[in-house]
Amino acid sequence: MRDTSRLPLVGAIAALAGPAVLSFLLPNFYHVNDAWFLGQVGPEATNAMGLFQIVSIANFGFILTLARGTQSLVGRRFGAGKLDGVQEALGQGLRLALLVLVPLGILEWIFIPDVLRVMGGEGDTIAPGVDYVRHLLLFLPVLFLSPLLEFSFQGMGDTKTPFRLQLLAVSANTALNWLLVLPHDWTLGGVELSVGGMGTAGAAVATGSSRLLSAAVAFRLLVKRDGLTGLLQRDTYRPVPSVGREILRVGLPAGSSTFLYAVVTSFLTPLIGG
Repeated sequence: MRDTSRLPLVGAIAALAGPAVLSFLLPNFYHVNDAWFLGQVGPEATNAMGLFQIVSIANFGFILTLARGTQSLVGRRFGAGKLDGVQEALGQGLRLALLVLVPLGILEWIFIPDVLRVMGGEGDTIAPGVDYVRHLLLFLPVLFLSPLLEFSFQGMGDTKTPFRLQLLAVSANTALNWLLVLPHDWTLGGVELSVGGMGTAGAAVATGSSRLLSAAVAFRLLVKRDGLTGLLQRDTYRPVPSVGREILRVGLPAGSSTFLYAVVTSFLTPLIGG
């Protein structure tokens, strides 16, 4: 990993800023991909997209709480030259993610039809929206893991790796959306094959699978390239209450603002739709 702390201040800012900005912009292409491909499916899928994107933003509020808190702690410990501390911070961030995602996933699986109705969903919009969210919940662990690892790279002064990971994920998402959302009829060796045609479920699987790919590559880089082999040891994930509290103290303001934005939007959406 590159130690930008040894660069002149302006040079360090320039080296970090470009890839960081691009990493921030690239996730928007997930929404662009979904909008374009689901637009080819029909109006019900397009209308459902507006509802489940608000749910995705609310989920990102929880993710951002842990990712920002972990990033801050990783950055401080990396700057102090404490590699063991970096591994401990990452381990506690991943442990907290597991504690959050299990109850969150169960609650959303059960109540998502009611949530979409409260947000103004009705008729043929509810079914594709529920289909999307429940398929996406199958990938909930990597939806937490991927941003947490990418933010940790940034905490260690590496903004290029998260940008490359985002580029990989968005590219995979585009290809999988084309393959899974739209129907394809192919003939191979005289055998007719029907692939895709999954609609909103296909968009969810495409998003989850691309995040899974990104998270797997990120974790391998941290262990193999950056030497954080402690991430493979069980002791790294044992509870350290003081570290967990610090992650939440720093991360909650960032995550809460995103979550509250989603809550307000969920009430405004039915009013605007009406």
